[in-house]
Amino acid sequence: ACKAVMYVTRVFINILYSVGFVSMTTGQCWKEAACLDERDSMIREMKTSSPEDCQRACFEQEGCLYFTFYDDTVVQALAQTCYLFKSCSLEVGSCRGCSSGPRDCSVTCSAPPLKGG
Repeated sequence: ACKAVMYVTRVFINILYSVGFVSMTTGQCWKEAACLDERDSMIREMKTSSPEDCQRACFEQEGCLYFTFYDDTVVQALAQTCYLFKSCSLEVGSCRGCSSGPRDCSVTCSAPPLKGG
């Protein structure tokens, strides 16, 4: 049920985003860290101009759950590069010039509490 709700929510938010009614980042939920490609978790790499654009690309990419964006302060080969990941179980913290976070800052889903005993 949660997976279906997440899919419908994703489609709905994507429609609202495309017509300008909602922002993908209702609050900046990323941090100064870099996800690492562990066990083929990276989906793709692309050039973007900001963490917001990178997060948007992750949101629109099927299977993407996390992103890492490198700004202009890192080595030229990584500058303005966005990486999309299926998971981010291995990360480098305190990474200057990089931002990592979930595909969406506002949508969460959790299991309902168990009833009875």
